[in-house]
Amino acid sequence: MLSVQVPGCAGMERLGAPGGPRLRHDHRHHHSALEWEKQQRLQAMVVGRLQEMVEQETRARSAAAAERLGLPPSIQLPDGEYGQDAHLQLRAPYQQDELTRSSVQPPPNKCVSDVPEWAGAAEAPRRGGG
Repeated sequence: MLSVQVPGCAGMERLGAPGGPRLRHDHRHHHSALEWEKQQRLQAMVVGRLQEMVEQETRARSAAAAERLGLPPSIQLPDGEYGQDAHLQLRAPYQQDELTRSSVQPPPNKCVSDVPEWAGAAEAPRRGGG
């Protein structure tokens, strides 16, 4: 008598290995799991795009309302480094010193009493003569 066996599984069922119809079922289950995973990724992409569209619409409405009210445009600037990057040193110390030191010293404040007399005397005749 001739016996037909699934290739790769001949006699393995005796040892407790999955085989026969059960093996094919697992194979189909694997494909359905892949399909489910693809559907989940696609669904996440669609949800992400919808959220993005809602945010764009909200920003557009907010900008239109601000324009109607005559509010000046505002751009929020970051306060510097934040999060886990706050401790990073991105510049060498001499570069940081260059950024924080004042590059131009303003002249000291002067008032009328600080002007020397000779400077005031030299100006007086010119005003009267011209």
